[in-house]
Amino acid sequence: LGLDASFDTGMVGATAFLRFGPSVPLYYAGDLGATGLDSVLGGYITVKPMAELAIDAGYFGTIYGAEVLENYVNFNYTRGALYYAMQPFYHFGVKAAYTLSDMVTLRAMVVNGANNSVDENDAPAVGLQLALNDIGGVFDLSVGGFYETGDDSSWGIETFFDTVASLTLGDLVVLANFDYNINRSD
Repeated sequence: LGLDASFDTGMVGATAFLRFGPSVPLYYAGDLGATGLDSVLGGYITVKPMAELAIDAGYFGTIYGAEVLENYVNFNYTRGALYYAMQPFYHFGVKAAYTLSDMVTLRAMVVNGANNSVDENDAPAVGLQLALNDIGGVFDLSVGGFYETGDDSSWGIETFFDTVASLTLGDLVVLANFDYNINRSD
């Protein structure tokens, strides 16, 4: 059972994604029961100080990759190996999206690592992404990176680069995703 709820006044909003049932810890790749967040897939507050800027604080899905945690919003119904092997699923912290134009969006985040609600690192992780949308009416491109600044990485990597490209030709959509991870401790 799932419930997605949101509230938006224009300048301030709140969003929550709740999931209930015995398969929740298995499906979402981890049991968060110890932190009391077992049924919460996401929850954050949004502040929009200006029309071009949205700031989210809380627990949210990652900004990286072509695929997402929820099947019903994925391009494909199932997820590929790249999603499971290389990409973060979610973050706790603050992210911001600044729309420079109809075609250009810049995203940044300062978070508590990746795929964990409590990170034991002594410093935050930072992320950045540039998205170019509707280039020539057929092409989208996003390029970004993620860097864990602490002494260890609970995610198993410390630097991550992500590129997603999408080409739409009528009913045909071609989607490509490239990731590169660097673990400096190896």
